[in-house]
Amino acid sequence: MQNRRYTIGLLAANIVDTFSNSISKGAMRAAKRLDVDLIIFPGKYLGLQHKYEEHDTKYEYQYNVLFSHAAEAGLDYIIAPVGSIAYAVDDEGKKRFLDSFGDTPVLSVCAESEDHDFLQFDNRSGVAAAVDYLASRGRKRIAILAGDLRNSECAERYEEYRLGLERNGIPFEDRYLCECDMAYDSKPDCDRLLDNNPDLDAVVCVNDIVAQNLYESLADRGLEAGSDIAVVGFDDLPMSKHLDPPLASINADAELLGERSVEKAVNYLNGVEDDCHYISTKFIPRASCFSNVRFMSSPQKIFSGSNDEIYRNIREYVNEICDTPAEGERVFSRVINVFKAYQDTFVKKVADEADMQRITELTEQYFTNSETLSDGILKLSSVIGGGFIWLLRNCKGENLSYVTKLYDHFGGRLNGSKSAEELNDAFMQRVHNDNIFIRDALMLGGDLKQSYGNILKRLCNIGAMTSFLFTLEQPVTVKLNGSFPKGMSWRFRSYCYGSQSYIVPEEEQEISMRDIFKNEHVVMNRQHIFIAADLYTAENQYGMALLEPRDDEFFGELELATYQLSSAVRTLDILKEQDNLLAEVHSRNLALEEMSMIDELTQVFNRRGFYMAAGELINANKGGRFIICYADMDDLKIVNDTYGHAEGDFCIRLTGKCLGAAMGEAAVIGRMGGDEFAAIVLKQEDLSIEDISARKESFIAGFNASGSRVYSYSSSLGILEYTCENSYDLKEALDKADGLLYEDKSRKKAQKRKNK
Repeated sequence: MQNRRYTIGLLAANIVDTFSNSISKGAMRAAKRLDVDLIIFPGKYLGLQHKYEEHDTKYEYQYNVLFSHAAEAGLDYIIAPVGSIAYAVDDEGKKRFLDSFGDTPVLSVCAESEDHDFLQFDNRSGVAAAVDYLASRGRKRIAILAGDLRNSECAERYEEYRLGLERNGIPFEDRYLCECDMAYDSKPDCDRLLDNNPDLDAVVCVNDIVAQNLYESLADRGLEAGSDIAVVGFDDLPMSKHLDPPLASINADAELLGERSVEKAVNYLNGVEDDCHYISTKFIPRASCFSNVRFMSSPQKIFSGSNDEIYRNIREYVNEICDTPAEGERVFSRVINVFKAYQDTFVKKVADEADMQRITELTEQYFTNSETLSDGILKLSSVIGGGFIWLLRNCKGENLSYVTKLYDHFGGRLNGSKSAEELNDAFMQRVHNDNIFIRDALMLGGDLKQSYGNILKRLCNIGAMTSFLFTLEQPVTVKLNGSFPKGMSWRFRSYCYGSQSYIVPEEEQEISMRDIFKNEHVVMNRQHIFIAADLYTAENQYGMALLEPRDDEFFGELELATYQLSSAVRTLDILKEQDNLLAEVHSRNLALEEMSMIDELTQVFNRRGFYMAAGELINANKGGRFIICYADMDDLKIVNDTYGHAEGDFCIRLTGKCLGAAMGEAAVIGRMGGDEFAAIVLKQEDLSIEDISARKESFIAGFNASGSRVYSYSSSLGILEYTCENSYDLKEALDKADGLLYEDKSRKKAQKRKNK
């Protein structure tokens, strides 16, 4: 029995792509049901460096740094759809990718693995059914756009295609095989296949996107899928049924794949054996495999021709999409009953409010009542939309307002969407919310620390309930084909619950990659689903955000959020660097300013520095009593002439040290020129003129007694107490001290003459 909530990572290749989007939805659904935390890491594709060099995707390789973060995150389990992320990489490359997650248990999805548990679609059954279907309709020259045969799933589909041809006695020729890009760049491959095989009557495609490109290649040659060449896709993406003609495809339920992946992860972590490795697929025949079924080319064509033809079209279509004859008959009965009621009410006569009420109740009963709603009705969304369009075109003019009102009320619900007015309002609201987020994400003020919180505040408007912002200590440069360094230093900058943002205190910001997903602000007593947003610009990685989506609609906002957060964090980094540079310049200016006030020889203040420092001392103690002195060395000229100027410089430095020893550490001392010095200190009870004079004489006596020089050193001092209010008082006091110095030197000279 687990005593904590598991944290499972899901890697995704471009979450806005249909497959990654669907597998993420299924994984989210299972995570909520099984009460586990889910972290989605939406990167891009591996092995496509040559594509990243194109201008519009030049730096998209940076998204794959998220996979490196997942490897260091200390997750309990990682789900890696390697068949999607690394579809362009060979099996050895896929193995290296799976092994990069170290000791973390990994589920390989859409690619079989010898060293890891795996889950993938049963590629064979769907392809077998498709080839059998084509053969039963008389197709004899069936080619395949096979994708990359280094990809194990592509190889399995190709192998089953070959077995299907053999089983149906259809010869294979080498020209029928065309390996191709598996995404939107596959059109040149489609062109090549058609140019090399002008006699084809069917093509099996590795996926629906390739099939869509094949439609374009056929149209370029004046050909039509279904009429001239049968086309089969794989994945049964939502867009498939809306192509013209609707695309026959092999249904591979990516949401179910995501859901089962999370179930396998939880079973593993709970020690429950789970030997499921395959998700079944099912061939869905549609108009791209029929040339003789008129209504299949588009849902609207069901409602063309006479009433009897419309009824026949509806019956044929319903029988195709329903799983059993009983379900088909039940659904057909409801659709026909409502269609006839609409005809009788809005096409054959002028309706009134009573008619409108009756039709509304009938529609509610047959199509939207939860007790009568069936899976078959849900499959009819596009057909029901086509029926409303037919009704709008054929109703009496007086009934147009009733039909419009009916469509706005039911049409959107039956199609799984909203009315035109609701769609427009929702679109305008989304644009407004996006603009507000863009605006406020870049409203960076002077307080950089607070700005890290402000850029998250509006994320709730576009669907992120909570958000967490982490930056690297320093941006990291990651070049194409380079790797993100391990063990980087991270900073937890801010977090946001709803629109309330919080700044993490400076002393608590340092965080490891493992703690990013388990810190006290993230780990709360409820289940979480997060999407990791990679924050980068060009070659520079700045950090990562964790965003908790309100629902899967946030997937459509993720790129906007990522770009804006990246831009905001980069701007903050630039502003931080600017502040650092300004601080450095200021520090250097202070150092230069200080250097300009220091005497180079003695390292005490020069004349300018002395007056500035002394002025600050006086301003801080206005009207106070100060001891002020003026001093110089005795007989400097004799030392210079006898022992040289270097020795004279030594004596000048010694005079500054002597004055410092006499005046104390609190004194301001400056060299006024030559061997002359000035000093000022605030008068204290334990400091007197006599004390200073005595310390001066003690310093001189100690130096001379040391015998370090052959001559005796001596200096003179003029000293007094003075009350100072400003610099003028200081100047006056120094003049008087200078006079006292002169008197001291005169007494010494007189004493020397007397001693001779």
